[in-house]
Amino acid sequence: MTFVEWVKLYEKKTGDKHICPKGYTTLYDPERGYAQYSINAERNRLYIYETCGDGKYWYDKGVEICRDNGIPYLVTICTRRILPYLRLMGGKIENKITQPERHNGLKIEGVNHFGKRFFCWPAWWDEEKQCNAYYVVSEV
Repeated sequence: MTFVEWVKLYEKKTGDKHICPKGYTTLYDPERGYAQYSINAERNRLYIYETCGDGKYWYDKGVEICRDNGIPYLVTICTRRILPYLRLMGGKIENKITQPERHNGLKIEGVNHFGKRFFCWPAWWDEEKQCNAYYVVSEV
């Protein structure tokens, strides 16, 4: 697919308007979709923002960029169900706490597929999908 076709798919699936925030770089692959990322000023976090397509592929690309640049943490946002997302990324949950004040969202800690720590917690409530979106911080 072309980049424009991937963007149209993203907008249709999410209902959001595609944007690329200032300071973010867009990666594109015709077969895998696209992802946007930014590195914070301290160079200790890589943030993946908007993605469409093969989420595992873009997660792995984020890990690759982190490792190539000595960045210890990858931060993603999961806007779908968190438990399947964590399984897809190879996470092993060690602690899960329900947060009633956050629409029963979960605060989760565990070990990723590298044997390193990950943490996630509710970012916001998505009315349309009737689920929490989550911040996920993974040590790489």
